[in-house]
Amino acid sequence: MAGLTSTEVAALLDLDEGRVRKDVEYRVFEGMKSPPRFGTGQLAYLRILDSLGWDLGVDDRRSLCHQVVSAVDARARDLRLAENVLVMIDEVVRAIDTLIREFATWKAGLVQRDDILGGEPVFPGTRLSVRHIGTKAQRGARAEILEDYPDLSERDVELARRFVVAYPRVGRPRAGETASR
Repeated sequence: MAGLTSTEVAALLDLDEGRVRKDVEYRVFEGMKSPPRFGTGQLAYLRILDSLGWDLGVDDRRSLCHQVVSAVDARARDLRLAENVLVMIDEVVRAIDTLIREFATWKAGLVQRDDILGGEPVFPGTRLSVRHIGTKAQRGARAEILEDYPDLSERDVELARRFVVAYPRVGRPRAGETASR
């Protein structure tokens, strides 16, 4: 899943997509083309910025992004950001790579055929829509989902939630559906 979109990044890292798009708009990411696609270095920057909880201005975010991307490209183990702030870059990258690989593997196992729910992705061996489960998970119904669908794992429910965020339904709602929000 190299070259992730801003929606995929927001979903996988549990970030506000608007924040990701703002960094693109403010040219925090060097050499970002249109449409924006994110690599491991940019994901590491976003993960680190979020975990630090710092409120940085645009120039400081650019500087941090450059430092993180350079450290990732150099395969550095650590990155010292301040006297008392050491980021273990290799662990951040390993966690991101694991998450991306896990999501891609899970997503590849979904079934998407025109003769099943009109091509809507479903869990293997079922007619259970991933979007239905993901939307319920977004609303906080995880316990109810796991009780109603015992063949689903907690990880299935979590990844379905991320799937719905990463791949929002586009276009007008189908007949009988109402907009949620």
